[in-house]
Formats: sequence, structure tokens, C-alpha cells
Amino acid sequence: MREENDKLTGVIFRLNDSKPGDRVVHILASDGSRHVVIAKGVKKGTSRKAHAVDLMNLVQVKTTGRSSMPLVTDIKLLDKYERFKKTYKSLIFTQLICEILHLFVQEEQGEVGYYRNLLSMLSAKAEKLDLLAAALIIRFLYLSGNLPKLNEDIHDGSDILPTDERFPNLDIGYTKDNNLATAPAISDRIFKAQRFILKNDFVTIQRLDLDEEEQKQMLALHIDWLQKVTEREIKSYLLFRDI
Repeated sequence: MREENDKLTGVIFRLNDSKPGDRVVHILASDGSRHVVIAKGVKKGTSRKAHAVDLMNLVQVKTTGRSSMPLVTDIKLLDKYERFKKTYKSLIFTQLICEILHLFVQEEQGEVGYYRNLLSMLSAKAEKLDLLAAALIIRFLYLSGNLPKLNEDIHDGSDILPTDERFPNLDIGYTKDNNLATAPAISDRIFKAQRFILKNDFVTIQRLDLDEEEQKQMLALHIDWLQKVTEREIKSYLLFRDI
């Protein structure tokens, strides 16, 4: 049970309307857990909290109450990350990232890696958005224990050698058996990019020289893996893909 008065720092990733004028705010806190709070009157034009309550805002929040959804008594905006909200594509990208966070971040179990990776991504330029989204997904899959060894065949555990082709299949990971393939083999450049992503921060990741088509192909693959893990359709991806 939370303390009667609490203070937390984190990123807003989900908003739901509550009673007229109120909003339920989901925050990825610095400890990697989900905190759900109620911001009363925030939808009113006269609210002094309204400017801070928006998706992908980094905020410091003070709350009160012992219920499962404490009341926000004060909220301070630390960063709006406006560069990720300037264009239609970047706005849909923000929705995609927030949908990904909603699937991974739990109230009961905190994973600080989610928070650190998100802030690392938000420190990058708002460029190569397909690459950034693909990178965040594969890192979250790794942190959640859902990513197998990419250099091993998912079906028999044997090593996939540099001379072997890597095929997507019905599972998460690769097989060298083309009879089990569900799509053409991925290029060695994409495989090397995946390994690079898992070892570097997002500013460095943006230096990858994948062309636009390779970035889109990798994102589509990672979205497919994510949908298999969560058994959920990533709706905002369809909008992002079609822009």
C-alpha cells in the first residue's frame, strides 16, 4: 500500500477520461513501475495542471491518498520532448511508443530498464523514427525475457552460422530451415543491427546506416514479435506504417 503522501518522477504514457473534468493518468516511474493517479479538474481550461498532463511528458507528481488511485495534489512539468510532437508522423510515433509501454509496464513489478531505455530514446533526435521504435521494442523484449538468442535456431537450438540464412517463422526468433519460414530471410545487415541495438544507447543507435526500407522491415519484424508475445494487435502501428 502506498504512503498517504507520495512523490514520484516519471513519464506519462496513458490517459483516460474519468468524471467530467478529471483524468486518470498512467505514469512510468523512475523505478520502472506503473503508477495510476487521478488528476482532478485537469480538463478544465482554468486548471493549472493541464499543461503538464500530456502523453510523453516527463513530470514530477505529488499525490495524496491511500487508494489504488491517489489524487494528484501538484504536478511539475520537467520536459515535454516537443521534438517528438511536431509532425503528424512524430505524434503517431508517440502514440505507438505509449501503446508499447502500456503492454510492458506493470504496477506490481517494476523494471527500471524500461524507464532508462525510454529516457535514452527521448534523448535522441526525432529522426529515423522507424529505427527508434524497432530498437525500443527489441530492448523491451530482451528486458522482459521474451527475446531468444538471435544466433541460435529457435526450433532446435543449433547455431546459425554467418553462412546460414535467417528466416522469420511462427515463433519469436530465427530458423535456418526454410521449410518453417513465414517470410523471406532477413539480411545480415538487419541481424547485425539488432545485435548493435542491444549493446548501445539510442543516440549511438541512430548512427546505424540502415536505409529507410531496412528500418521499416526491421520495425515490421519486431512488431510481429511483440504481437506474438502479447497476443495483441498494435493498432497505432497500422497508422504509423501507412503514413
